[in-house]
Amino acid sequence: MISLLDTSNGCYCSKQCTSINIWNKIWHQDGVKPIQVAAARGSVGAVEILFPLTSKVDAFPTWTVGGILEYMQSETNKQQVLNS
Repeated sequence: MISLLDTSNGCYCSKQCTSINIWNKIWHQDGVKPIQVAAARGSVGAVEILFPLTSKVDAFPTWTVGGILEYMQSETNKQQVLNS
């Protein structure tokens, strides 16, 4: 059984799961998967836990823990520049 993550900022991922498939159905309030939220926040540990439980997201050019973190950090930085 796996217990995850943090529920701050509306992230609905503090579920206790016995089935991997449930992670493909859990979405953040903005329409992104928990692995994307974790990566955008720079949470390597959370991304490592979620990686084997998450189906591939086509938007990521490299579907690895490092690739996901790099892509989401890049996207987060782009948004910060656009918003400033």
